[in-house]
This record gives sequence, C-alpha cells and structure tokens, in this order.
Amino acid sequence: MSSLAELPELVGFFSYSREDDEDSGGRLSKLRERIQAELRGQLGRTKRDFRLWQDKVAIAHGELWEDTIKKGISESVFFIPIITPTAVRSYHCKFEFDSFLAREKELGRSNLVFPILYIPVPALTGDRWRQDPLLSIIGSRQYEQWQNVRQLDPSSTEVALRVEKFCANICRALEQEWLSPQERQEAQARRAAEEERRRQEKLQEEARQRAEEERRREEAATKRRLDEAEAEKRRQDKERRKLEREAAWAAKKEKLHQWRGAAAVGAAAALLLVGVWIVVPPVMRWVAETRYANLEAEIQQLKEEIRRLSNAKADTEAKREVAEAEQQQAQQEAKRLAEQAADVEAKRNAAADAQQQQRLKEESQRLAKEAADANARLKAAETEQQRLKEELQRQVKAAADAEAKRMAAEIEQLRLAVPSTTGLFTIRTNMEAIGSSEDIPRYAFSINDCEQNCTRLGSCKAFSYNKSSGICYRYTQVPPVAPNANFDTGIRIMVLPVKLFDVRTNVGITGGRQLGQETQSTSSVNDCEQKCMRWDVCRAFTLDKKFGRCYLYASGDFLPGKEEFDSGIRK
Repeated sequence: MSSLAELPELVGFFSYSREDDEDSGGRLSKLRERIQAELRGQLGRTKRDFRLWQDKVAIAHGELWEDTIKKGISESVFFIPIITPTAVRSYHCKFEFDSFLAREKELGRSNLVFPILYIPVPALTGDRWRQDPLLSIIGSRQYEQWQNVRQLDPSSTEVALRVEKFCANICRALEQEWLSPQERQEAQARRAAEEERRRQEKLQEEARQRAEEERRREEAATKRRLDEAEAEKRRQDKERRKLEREAAWAAKKEKLHQWRGAAAVGAAAALLLVGVWIVVPPVMRWVAETRYANLEAEIQQLKEEIRRLSNAKADTEAKREVAEAEQQQAQQEAKRLAEQAADVEAKRNAAADAQQQQRLKEESQRLAKEAADANARLKAAETEQQRLKEELQRQVKAAADAEAKRMAAEIEQLRLAVPSTTGLFTIRTNMEAIGSSEDIPRYAFSINDCEQNCTRLGSCKAFSYNKSSGICYRYTQVPPVAPNANFDTGIRIMVLPVKLFDVRTNVGITGGRQLGQETQSTSSVNDCEQKCMRWDVCRAFTLDKKFGRCYLYASGDFLPGKEEFDSGIRK
C-alpha cells in the first residue's frame, strides 16, 4: 500500500477557459505556473517527474485536441478546474471535467478534484446548482474562493499565500494511503478467496452439525424403541405372572371341588345305606357332570391365554432384536458420517495448503520481479546520483557567485537605504516580508507612516509597506524577506542582553572591505556599534575618536597600536 504522491511520475490537470486567460492578460497561465512550482516544492519533485498539464502548453499545432486531452487526463491523478461562467458553458471544459470524473472513479478515490471559483457563477447561489449535472458536482465539492484576489498580481504575497494553502490541501489528499487498480484487484481476489473459504467451512460445519443432529435423533429414536420394548416386556411378564397365579388358584379350586365331590359321594353312599338310594344318585351325577364341564371350559380358556402371552413374548423379543439392529445401524451411520466429516476436513486442509503453496509461489515470483526492478532502480539511482553530484558542484559554484552578487547588492542597498525616522528600524528597500502578518493590514500614506504604526504597537517586530497599494503589514515576529520592487520593509533593531561585538580600545580595522563612512558625527563607540548593528552586512566598525567619524566594514581584523581608534568585530 502506498500513496499517489509516491508515483514515479506525477501529473495534474489544469482545466480553464482560454478566453478567460486571454481576457485577464494571461493571469490564469501565470497562476498555473505558481501552483505548479509550489506543488513541486511541497512534494519534493523535479521538472522531470512532475508537471501540471495545460492544453496551451501540451497540445502542439495540428494535434487532435480530444485525443490529446484524453491522454493527458489518463495520466493525471488530480484535477484543478477554474470555475467561471465561460468555463461552465464551455463544451471543452465539460468534456475535461467528465473525463476526469471517470479517471477519479478508476483510481478508486473521490477527493481528487480541487475547484477554484475564479469568477462568481450566479447558478451556484441558492439551490439552482443542484439542477445542473456539472454544477451539482462542483457545489458538492469544497471549492476555493478566488474572486477577491484574482485581480492581484500572481507574483504578489497575497496570491502566494493563497497558493501555498491551496497546494497544501492537494498534497494532503495525494499523500493519503491508496491502492492501485492491480492492488485493488488482488485485494478483491483475496477477499473473494477468503469468503469462499469461509463459505466452504460454513457448509462443512453445517453438514457436520446436520450429521450430528441426525445421529442424535437416531440414537434417541433407538433408545425410545428399546425403552418401549423393555416396558412391553415388563408388562407381559407381569401379565404372565398374573395368569400363572390365576391358574394356580384355579387348580386349588379344582382340588377343593374334587374333595367336595368325594364328600358328596360319601354322603350319597350313606343315604343309600339309610335307604334314600333311589333319588340321590341321579342328582349327584348331574351336579358332578355340570361342575366338570365348567372346569374343562375354564382350563381351555387358561390354555388359550397362555398361548397368547407366549406369542406376545415372541413378538416383543423380535421387536427388541429389530431395535438392537437399528441401534447398531445408527451407530455405523454415525461412524460413517464422522469419517466423511474427517475426510472433508482433510481435503479442506489439503486445499488450503495447495492454495498457500500457490500464493507463496506467486509471492516468490513477485519478489523476484521487485528485486529486478530494484536493481534497475539502483542503477538509475547511481546514474542520477552522479548527475546530482555534478549538479551540486555547479550549484555550489553558482551559490558562491550569487553570494558575491548578494554582498554587492547589500552594499548598494546600504548606500541607497531609506533612513529610519525613529532610529528603531533597519529599512530594506525593494524587499518584501514573506509570511502571514499577525495583524490586520492597514492603509498608510508613506513608509514613515507605516513605521510609526509599527512603533506604536509594542509587540511589532517588523513592517512591510506596499508602495503601489499603500497597505502596511505589521509582524510580531521577524519574517524572512525577498526582493520585490513594490515593497519596502523595516526590521526593528533588537536590544540584546548579550553584546554582539567584540569591542576593543586603541585598535583599528585592517584587511576588510569598507562599506562606507558615516557622514554624521558619532560621539561614542556605542553609537558606532548601534549603526553597524542595523545592517546585517556590517561585520566590523571603527570609531575615529579624534574627528568623531564611524566607519563600517563587511569584514576585517583588529589592527593593534592605533590609539586614535576604538573598534569592534561582530562575534
């Protein structure tokens, strides 16, 4: 994962109306140059690997503008549209805007458009912009208000500060983490593979749970059938014992009846003996025959009940054997399902290992390609390093030449310096303070008026006066300065707690480049030191005690034995 700011070649697209550029005297083209230079500096880029695309520069005579613009947008990673009424109605601007929206979607981002509202568009007020496809997109984005500075010189401080802030927003967006289309495809493929793996695991887990639930149901059904068979067996045993008790009781009753029959026979014999032998025998015989027939029927009934109970017992035993067979079958089925689940798990692990091996193989190939690319980049970096070394030597020589020119310019500046009316400021002519002022800019009639305003504000350390507009900027911190013919700048002379100069009596200055002679009379060495302190280029001073003259030097060393002089060298 990287960011758009780390691309080898970074390209932005500057969309504008040529008519607006021509009507403003080329201010839009100059604005593009300022934005390009500021972005290059903030991103640490060079002219070879960064550019801000503009059709006026990029489209050669005779080329097909639409194909060239499509190519430029396909290479761009951010878009700066200049919003004006003319641009809103321009077919070319709409074409560029729509093309980059497709490019932004391709990059997987939604924050790469940075509109600049250069001239007010009435349709952007109220809710009317929601009805226009182009304005609805512009209105939904955070656009930069530029109407109040569009008439200023693109090289002015106000424009520079606005450009700096605007470019900082672009840099923050480009430095956000970003996945290339290939990386997004790989991430989507990984997510799809992970989702498929989870889906397979879920299916396997559901199959295992279903098998486990089926096994539990079979075991519960088998146990229920066994319990029912056991209960039926106990009921039949209870019924059989009841029938056996009834049969035993019937046998006892049979013996009792037989004893009673014998007694009846004895009684009949006795009656016969006493003479009633004619009536009794037929009656007793009928009673005995009737009782015997009843007993035969009861015995036959008991035998049928015993046969029924035996058949029921045989059926119960058969059911128990069937239930045991079903239980064994259920156990075998559960074992088979467990083995199948284990096979599925083994196959899944094997598939995961194969997928891991394939992924490792692809990763090895990718690392080998990256190593080759790194070697190529290393060789290119060595070539670039050699070139930069030569460029550095050239720049060192140019810097030495520039320093010599700067010293000469500061000497000339010292010669032409505007005197301070208060004596509290060092005045830098044709120099502009760089940075934001901490105070509200004010109007001043002259540089002296601006100096007086800064003097009245105790915390004011510097001021910068715009000679063309009459605006006075006050600063509570000493800012850096840069050449600008429209400005004069004053820096307050600080009273430091530590001496800046090594001051010696009865010595002069030798071997130095004299900046000039102070024409006014100087009464003491402290006054001469304060005059040298006002100029950064002044490194030494000497006071002619006899004539009260103060001489300033850009460099120099002490020369002892000069009793008519007191001198100082900046530490």
